[in-house]
Amino acid sequence: MKVGAQPEGVTVAPDGRAIYVTSEEDNEVDIIDALTFKLLARPAVAARPRAVAFARDGKRAFVSAEQGAAVDVIDARTRRRSGRIRIEGPGAKPMGLAMAPDGSRLFVTTGRGGAVACIDARSGKVLRTFESVGPRPWGIGLSPQGDRLYTANGPSDDVSVIDVATGQIVQRITVGKLPWGIAVAP
Repeated sequence: MKVGAQPEGVTVAPDGRAIYVTSEEDNEVDIIDALTFKLLARPAVAARPRAVAFARDGKRAFVSAEQGAAVDVIDARTRRRSGRIRIEGPGAKPMGLAMAPDGSRLFVTTGRGGAVACIDARSGKVLRTFESVGPRPWGIGLSPQGDRLYTANGPSDDVSVIDVATGQIVQRITVGKLPWGIAVAP
């Protein structure tokens, strides 16, 4: 099996049956059978896909597209793109994704845009944007309770802690050099 050029993000579907691999050069997502490693589909997405997050029920996959200023929606049953959510704002380059524990909202970092967009996961509408969360937020994580967002801000060597209810930064934590990813323990 050959995956697309320059694989970026690798995410396993909630049911464990498929692996989604973003290919930033080919502007596609390789969907691979987790048992046989056979390529199942290769849907095209907006330019330079980065991350994949799933709806809580596993029926939809969301794919951030850095150069496409969008989050594409893939129907996990048909393995085809079923929608596109535009991410607006100066310098918006969608990077990291985090799904709320209840599946109601999707959060996406905007990289050079310095913000986090909050999307209604069902309708695909951008509900609000948390501005100035840090320089080039890329990686993102959400607390198990869904009340705090964490963004890895590479150029400032820190992580922002954001109150989801207010959109305010409640803390900046200095970490190692150039953090681009983040993981939050359950």
